Parts: sequence; C-alpha cells; structure tokens
Amino acid sequence: MATALYDVFSPTAMADVDRQTIQQGTPGTLLMQRAGSALARLCRSLRGRGSARILCGPGNNGGDGWIAARVLLDAGWDIDVCSLVDPATLSGDAAWAARGWQKAVTLLEDAPAQLPRTDIFIDAAFGGGLNRPISEQVAAGIQAAHAAADTSIAVDIPSGIDGATGEDRAGVYSGAEPLVFDHCITFGARRFGHVLLPGKAAYTKLWIVDIGLSQSALAERSGGKLNTPIDTSTNLALTPKPHVHKYMRGHVGVVCGAPGKSGAGKLAALAALKAGAGLVTLLHRGAIDLLGMPASVMHASWPDPAEFQSFLNQRKISTVVVGPGLGLDPGARALCDAALSAAGTAVFDADALTIIAAENWLHRLTQHAIITPHEGEFRRLLPSLDGPKIRRFTNALKTTPAVICLKGADTLIGRGGASKPIINDNAPPNLAVAGSGDMLAGLIAAVLGPGTDPLHAAQIGVYVHALTGQLAGTLGHTEDFLRCVPAAIAQYKADLARL
Repeated sequence: MATALYDVFSPTAMADVDRQTIQQGTPGTLLMQRAGSALARLCRSLRGRGSARILCGPGNNGGDGWIAARVLLDAGWDIDVCSLVDPATLSGDAAWAARGWQKAVTLLEDAPAQLPRTDIFIDAAFGGGLNRPISEQVAAGIQAAHAAADTSIAVDIPSGIDGATGEDRAGVYSGAEPLVFDHCITFGARRFGHVLLPGKAAYTKLWIVDIGLSQSALAERSGGKLNTPIDTSTNLALTPKPHVHKYMRGHVGVVCGAPGKSGAGKLAALAALKAGAGLVTLLHRGAIDLLGMPASVMHASWPDPAEFQSFLNQRKISTVVVGPGLGLDPGARALCDAALSAAGTAVFDADALTIIAAENWLHRLTQHAIITPHEGEFRRLLPSLDGPKIRRFTNALKTTPAVICLKGADTLIGRGGASKPIINDNAPPNLAVAGSGDMLAGLIAAVLGPGTDPLHAAQIGVYVHALTGQLAGTLGHTEDFLRCVPAAIAQYKADLARL
C-alpha cells in the first residue's frame, strides 16, 4: 500500500525522507531489501516463473536490482545481471546488496550488441535523482535490453528521466518513437518526474510500494499533490439544493469577440451552461451568429467599454470569462481593462492573456482571478522565467495572487503566493484540439459560483475537462466533449466517493 498516494516529491525531498527513516531506526539495508523484494514480487505477479535481464547501476537503485536478482534466482528464475560498473567498486548499501549475488555478472561495456530474448527487462541503472545526461552507451544499452524483452520494468523511474522535472536526460523518451516501459515501480510516493512530461509518458503503469518510510518525514517533505476530486456538496452549480435560485448557482458572463470571432466564446458559454451555471449570458460586440445556441443562453451587445465594469455588476454577473475569441484591437483591450477592475470573479484566457502580457497588467490580477494560459501564453506573461516547466510554474506563483492553471497534458494548478503545485494527470491526448481551452474556461467559470474558492474551481474544472476527453473516446472535437459534460460530472462524483 502506498504511504503518500496523492503526494508528489522531489528526489531531494525523498532522499531526506530516506535519511530520516534511517535515523529513526530502520537500517538502509532493510529498506533496500524491502524494495528489491517488492520488485521481485512484481516480476512473479506478471510472469510466475521465467527469465529476467537486470541492468544494475552504481547507486541504491542498482542495489534494488541486485536484491531482486537474488530473490528471483531463489524462486527458480533464469537471471542475467548486467552492471554499469565493476561490482567491486560499489560502496554503501549497494555494495552490500551486490555481495549477495554469487553468479556471473556482465559489464555493460562487454555486453553483446545482439542480446538474446528474455521475458522481463529490469532497468535499475539510475533513479529519479539523476539530473545530468546519461552516456550514449548506457542509453543504447537500455534500448537494446528493452527491445529484447517481452515486458519491461523501470525501478524508481525510467533511467534518464529527471525525477525533479520529468525531463529526458537520455534522449530516448521523446521524439517520434519514444521508449516506453510497461511498468514502473517506485517506493513511498511519486516523484515530479512521474507526472510531468515526458517522464509521465515514459511508462504505462506505475506501482507505488510502501517499504516503511517515515510517515512524519513524508508528511513534512511533500512538494506537491495530484489533482484529485474535491467535495462538491456545497457547490450549488454542480450540486444544486432545493432552496436555491438561479443566481445562487452563479451567473456566468462570456465576453465574445467581434463578428466572425464569436465561436470560442460560444463554446465557453455552452460549457458553463452544461456544467450547471444558473444563468449564462453572451456579451458581444454588435450582431453575432447565434445558430446552435440554446434559448437558455442569453445575449446582449456590450455597451461602451468605459461602462463595461458597471454593466457587469448591474447584470449581477458573478463570474466573467474574458479572452476566447476576444481579439487584440483597442476595443478588446478596453474590455479587458474593465474586467480587471470589475467586482466579482473572472477567468482570463486566450487573447485576454496576450493583452495582459502586452500591457504589463499581471500585477492587476487579484486573488479572485484565474488565468488559464497554455505554454506560449505563459511565456508571454512571464518571459523572464526559464528552466523546466515545474520550476517556471513555481516561480510564477510568486508573481501574482491569482490562481494559475498552466494547461497541457500535465496541467499545473496553483494559487499565487500560497500553494504548492497541483498536477493533473488524467488528461487524454484527444483534448488537444481547437476549442478545448475555451471549453475549460467555461467549465471553471460555472464552478466558480458564489462562495467557491477559485483554486478549487480550477481543480474541479480541469479534472472534469479531462474526464470529458476520456468519455468521448480516442477521437472527437470540442462539441463531442461538451456532450459528455453531464456524464463527466457524474464520474467526478463517483471518483470522489472512491477516494
């Protein structure tokens, strides 16, 4: 059983957890014995009895491999151990583990180019703490052993994936034909490299095993969390009560673009409607085509931009969505300016983010705002930030009190100045189509009714958005996802009940 099932850790934090566990009385050799034995159990559950090739590295990750080799050999398996270094040069717990292996060992540099077939390949070369490129020889050896096995297992994390950032340090997990392990087994909790791309895509199934790490240390050192369902019983959009009226469920206003650019706003409005907003109003500039819009979606031509702020308040709009199809002309800029000053909550997306970046208005965002940039918009908003995605995101949270939702297959969510990153890991790739982000903005706005924490609204909207992609199947467009919103909300509540 996992000890920190939804927490996410940096490799440095997990190393601290290991040290604290040992200081509290659990020997490192016992932790290694438990890890290696768990690895052997996974092999036996997958195959029963068979053959395995184990690539052992110079550190504790290799030590887990040495333990598994001995346990599997005792269980009647045919084991081929390949080591990156001479076992005589090992030190610490890894040396202790290697001394228990009394059979032949092949050094990687001496391994044949054409490897014989084996049932399982175990990659125990490097763990999540590796933050440098691995050699071409090691990368090629991993690829060759992977290709010669029916099933592949990575120990801790696929070798070459940076456990802190998910970056590919081996050059084999990205590109047109990336290497993918069938299984990854890790101990205690996830690392960031397990949930951030390309590390997230470097394995198919993750096993998290409890080896007796200190519970107090795990609680202290968590660096982030997975996005999991939040109790929606008090959210009047998703769970309406008998006494509520439509305004209590929230009135979402969606600012549409100029004529010919209203499609994105219409998608956001439809998403808000299907997600349970009490009222939805399209606010548009001049006449727009309302074909396909249900009669329950209201619409109004927006007044002069100078009056837009009071207009929002007079219409009792609780949350306004600004950006999808807005345009970048002076009129769009004036509307974005007004929305930044308006009372109530707001979701800023798409063109609004480009305007905020161009006008240097990031400082005007308040704790009542949610911004939903994709990678390009994020870089425009904060061009001075560099480095891996998780590092840039964590630094971005220091620049604004707003909630940031950095969209992608590994969406990051956080409240400026206050929260650790929350990683959403249930999004399927079919969501990468035009209009998907507009739909997400509408979903978040619907949930962001009176009394709802903006951070929670972003978490719920992102999770439900991903579920619509799952329910729609491998293909589909935003219209298909929209039809799945009610079923996705039901699935969300079912997922919550299982936690």
